[in-house]
Amino acid sequence: MSASAKATTRVALDIGHHHAAPGAISARGREEFQFNRILALRIAESLQQRQIAIQLIGAEGDQSRLSGRTAQAAGAGLFLSVHHDSVQPQLLQRWEHAGQTRLFSDQHAGFSLFVSRANPDV
Repeated sequence: MSASAKATTRVALDIGHHHAAPGAISARGREEFQFNRILALRIAESLQQRQIAIQLIGAEGDQSRLSGRTAQAAGAGLFLSVHHDSVQPQLLQRWEHAGQTRLFSDQHAGFSLFVSRANPDV
């Protein structure tokens, strides 16, 4: 990416979920929002080191409306929403951790990338 492209490109990093709806709960009781926030901050740091402008959206966990998130991202060259997904419910097993029954899966792992083609020119 050229220096002029870096100077004019802004990446909007949306931290998926929020405090009122934190997403999946990990096998040790951590909320998905926490994982999303940590990963988004690492991505932001990496982009900033490359002199790419970033805009964090939802970092405080109080942005609950998708329309508010996308409105904040208006004009960005890329909108990246960070999420950690769980496996399907039928693949989860139960275990005890810190005195609570939790769900986990050691049998399945992976990642996915979803690219929306709904608004390619927006």
